[in-house]
Amino acid sequence: MFKKALYLLLLSPALLSAHGNKTPLHNSQAYGSPMLEYRQDHFSGESALNLALGLLPDANWTLELNKSVQSPAGQHEHYDLLLEGRKLAFQALSLHYYQNGSLLIQYPDLPKQLSNLEELKIDTTAMRLELDCDRMNSEAGIIALQDVLMPGFSLDFFGAEGAHYQAFVAGAEIFNLADNRRYASDSTCTANIFLPDPLSTANVNYGGNYSDNNDATNSSLNAQRFLRNFTTSFDNGVFKLENADIKIDDFSAPSVAPATSTIPVFNYTRADDEFEDVNAFFHLSHYKNYIDSLGFTSIPGSQISIDVHALSDADQSYFSPAESRIYMGEGGVDDAEDADVVIHEYGHSLISGAAANTNRISERSGMEEAICDYFAISWSLVFSPNQRDRVFNWDGHNSFWPGRSASSTKDYQTLTFNSNIYQHTDLMASCLLEIRDNTSRQIADKIILEALFTLQNNSTYPDFARMVIQADANLYGGSHFQVIKTAFVRRNVLSSDFSLEEPGNPYGIRLFNTLGFVKGESLTLESDDSLSHYTLRDVQGRLVQDGSLEGRSAELNFSISTGLYFLEVQNLKGEKASFKVLK
Repeated sequence: MFKKALYLLLLSPALLSAHGNKTPLHNSQAYGSPMLEYRQDHFSGESALNLALGLLPDANWTLELNKSVQSPAGQHEHYDLLLEGRKLAFQALSLHYYQNGSLLIQYPDLPKQLSNLEELKIDTTAMRLELDCDRMNSEAGIIALQDVLMPGFSLDFFGAEGAHYQAFVAGAEIFNLADNRRYASDSTCTANIFLPDPLSTANVNYGGNYSDNNDATNSSLNAQRFLRNFTTSFDNGVFKLENADIKIDDFSAPSVAPATSTIPVFNYTRADDEFEDVNAFFHLSHYKNYIDSLGFTSIPGSQISIDVHALSDADQSYFSPAESRIYMGEGGVDDAEDADVVIHEYGHSLISGAAANTNRISERSGMEEAICDYFAISWSLVFSPNQRDRVFNWDGHNSFWPGRSASSTKDYQTLTFNSNIYQHTDLMASCLLEIRDNTSRQIADKIILEALFTLQNNSTYPDFARMVIQADANLYGGSHFQVIKTAFVRRNVLSSDFSLEEPGNPYGIRLFNTLGFVKGESLTLESDDSLSHYTLRDVQGRLVQDGSLEGRSAELNFSISTGLYFLEVQNLKGEKASFKVLK
């Protein structure tokens, strides 16, 4: 979580060898195939992998399991896609098996054409040095452009302080160079901590006695501390700020040893370094216990270490997925004193644990920041209803940096997304907060956490809106559909006529035995009115077959090649229903 707008890194011309002079690509819309979905409401348990492979345009694609995680609604498997030994960059295929018996497959709409491998004209050593990294990993890969697959290399650069950059290079072009960090025996102990920050509980603006003043404390700030219990580890007579999920650690300059105690009391003021240790540990431990209570015990999937005195006192914080570490700076107001910053950064670890990809492109980066902003606000509202429109109330909204907002009536359709990934976080955060306001904290948090498992690396705001609606359908049978839809329609993320229904279903035309059709059996049609005509088209929209129908039921079979098709069926009233079918 940067305090200032983060812009995509512009590389120096020295990174291009003498053989080429093309400008590196920074427009994330120029690559990455659109994501498609295939659903079966009543999955019979046949091989979903075979179904998934049949959706791809080439039989030579293979799948390799990258991650398998459980959520309250079901099991989620995220697969890497490989063609001729090269892994597809930035995109994945995901299978979601839901407890209600349904199956969801998310897959990229990949082009068929494969270009030749070009000579690499990027000086990767110079690239590593310019990024101030000390090591690089390279893997043969492939990237989907608008109408062609391009072979090249996926690069990971690693450096000090958890630095981790990812890029794809092919020929003389660099695609999506991105910073992959995410900015922003037991015993019971007690401590005085902020709940969630001194400005919220005092309901005042920054200034006067409510100022950082180089970490100095005073009676006003001390009065905003609250005594709370939390669980620590106890080893050889020492209480340590560590458990199975969270560990306060020291891995970044300046070197400040984590707080420990020989008695079950950690009583500090903000003038003490130990205060930030205890404040962060309390909020993270209790937040993890809370999401566990909602059923999300599988994420983030590992213990997260936090250094609250990190980055040589810089005024920034971030999560490093490669290390499962959170770095928190002390410039300006110490970041770990504000629960919004603490929970925001932990939110990145939850998304990293749940979603298919961690290398984000397009508006997906800003959307993740917005989701984490929502998690922060939702947690803060547990303790104080004040200043609910502000994110980072204590750390921001002051002379150090302006913070962010969670109150917006922006029109999504009028927005453009550029390298400033924080520019429109307020829009998505506002939508999610409205859902919370009109349901409950537990219901909204659970739905939004469930939606994380279907996030792809190039998901858009409308994509995530649909994911939230689908998560509600999987968890609660869609009982909060109208509340969720209204929040997104209000800001034009979804159209007012949005529906989960398949086109044509209101006309009483139904299709059965789609799974049997994959194995060579016939499709079965039933209709409330007499049928008249059908049309079958391929994914390019080309006519494959059409014909006449009679009566209220019919069986159809087609001698067609493997793939995805679109079947349109019409009744005598001229009403049409469309279905996706897989052969």
